[in-house]
Amino acid sequence: MLFTVGGIPSIYYGDEQAFRGVKEERVGGDDEIRPAFPAGPAELPPDGWPAYRLHQRLIALRRRHPWLARARTTVEHLANETIAIRAAADDAGILLLLNAGDTPFRFPVEMTGLTVAEISDPEARPGDPALVPGHGWIVLGS
Repeated sequence: MLFTVGGIPSIYYGDEQAFRGVKEERVGGDDEIRPAFPAGPAELPPDGWPAYRLHQRLIALRRRHPWLARARTTVEHLANETIAIRAAADDAGILLLLNAGDTPFRFPVEMTGLTVAEISDPEARPGDPALVPGHGWIVLGS
């Protein structure tokens, strides 16, 4: 879960390893969602590493664009399963295309001067960056 502290996005304990659990309203109710980390990385569950690598990529994207802290966002497209959000500050900008649907979707947004900065499948290189696969996303930057 991403939350903010003083307006700064933060990562909640265990998110980077895709830890799951049910929070209960009682003493110790966080125990299931905050399991103890093992003594070393080699002991982490293997199914958590894809989430860890994704966190690394998205944190790196944020560090490459420090202006995002003061950016203004606008929604350029919104439908039941798709959204396009543009963030801009000064002369910089990024455009996030998110497709929660099962099938590919071509976003009807202006992309002049933008190139692919990050993509949900790092092995893929889209021929048409406006065409986002099902359950996928693309971040375009200027």
